[in-house]
Amino acid sequence: MELRELNQQDIGLIGDLANLHLKAFPSFFLTQLGFSFLKTLYQGYLDDQDSGIIVAEKNEKVEGFVAYSNDYPKFYKNLIRHKIISFAWCSFLAAIRHPSFVRRLFGAFKKSDSVVKTEKYVELASICTDPAVEGQGIGTALIKYLISKIDFSEFAYI
Repeated sequence: MELRELNQQDIGLIGDLANLHLKAFPSFFLTQLGFSFLKTLYQGYLDDQDSGIIVAEKNEKVEGFVAYSNDYPKFYKNLIRHKIISFAWCSFLAAIRHPSFVRRLFGAFKKSDSVVKTEKYVELASICTDPAVEGQGIGTALIKYLISKIDFSEFAYI
């Protein structure tokens, strides 16, 4: 198994991450927002200089990933600023399918203001492993890899 940080040349893997999320979390709120929403969200981690995605691959197949941010409030603000049309469209479609989601969607758009902390920290925003390989230590390996990348003299915690 290979662990590595994704970069802009890996843009083709974003769809794989969205599909893996759909497969691993079929009843989660973000999953209900759909493939396009997830693809836009995970692309945002690649586009943001203070965020990233680490993948676990075996035989060129993604078996798991973590998405993280060093500045979550900024990440959300930039995501909304640069991807608002895509998110609005995905949110509209989700609201049609699930009218009860409207309240949660509005709350999510305000999230950037609610996650402000005084100390600097790294937030592990999403961790996902393929259910077919669950229990093989992939999630643990991804977290350890992320921790190994953090300069704890700069960040208070993860």
